[in-house]
Amino acid sequence: MIRHGQKGYFVGGKVVGQGEHDTKMYWSSRERSLSLDGRPVRKLTDYLGVLRTVVFCTEDLQLVKGVGRARRRFLDLLLSQTYPAYLPLLQRYTRALRSRNALLRQPGPDPAALDGFSRELVKAGEEIMRLRRSWFRNCRRWRDWPIGGFRAGRRSCGWTIAECQTGLRVELAQSRRRRGRIARR
Repeated sequence: MIRHGQKGYFVGGKVVGQGEHDTKMYWSSRERSLSLDGRPVRKLTDYLGVLRTVVFCTEDLQLVKGVGRARRRFLDLLLSQTYPAYLPLLQRYTRALRSRNALLRQPGPDPAALDGFSRELVKAGEEIMRLRRSWFRNCRRWRDWPIGGFRAGRRSCGWTIAECQTGLRVELAQSRRRRGRIARR
């Protein structure tokens, strides 16, 4: 909350965990800044994992009752703090997906380029799935905790990794054919 009559707020502190860090944040309607050890944080990847926090609020109920997208976003944020390589991997996946989709919107997309983006999606998607599974395996003590229709530590669909890879490839090919029909209209 911002004090009455003030334009913004400042929060700072010393974080002690895996090392010791000074962190400062300023927020106003015109400016937002975050610094770590006296240096401005320009990229989220430079900051995630330094200050590991858990915030609970009423919206968290949507993790259980809401759509799967909210659970995936929560898991992505959690894994970005837990595994330093996760956020760049997720960003690589997202860039490949956006590039592939942009290519599919063009009339007569280059098949070699589509195959390249599809291979990158499968490769990055496999690694994302591996890290998500690894995280759930490491949380065995919560194995019986229900999360929105599946239980942590167990496969939600019962598929093997190979079946997931094949399914992703098939879905990408079907999406490509559907987009091709739309582009020809």
